[in-house]
Amino acid sequence: MQILHKELSMQYVQLELIAGIFERHRLSITENCVNLDSSEIEDVLSDIYFAACKETNTNFDIDLASKLALNYILTTFDKYVTLYIYIYICICMFYYLN
Repeated sequence: MQILHKELSMQYVQLELIAGIFERHRLSITENCVNLDSSEIEDVLSDIYFAACKETNTNFDIDLASKLALNYILTTFDKYVTLYIYIYICICMFYYLN
């Protein structure tokens, strides 16, 4: 799990930051039945990692981290390859990795 945490650059991502990005995308934690397609998930992930870079004054590959996180989410939680994920799965994944 530590390897995944490091490879996804989660050491730079705070839970408050994630909550703020979800709010900015008008995604609420209470909206657990909302489906996101893979492009929407990637947009949210990119914003999270971009904000984490700015907040922590670090420089890591935002595109790579976003694509790795998207791939992890889809391969772990989308077993029927629908390319749609419930919003609460994304929230839980970030909470678990953080």
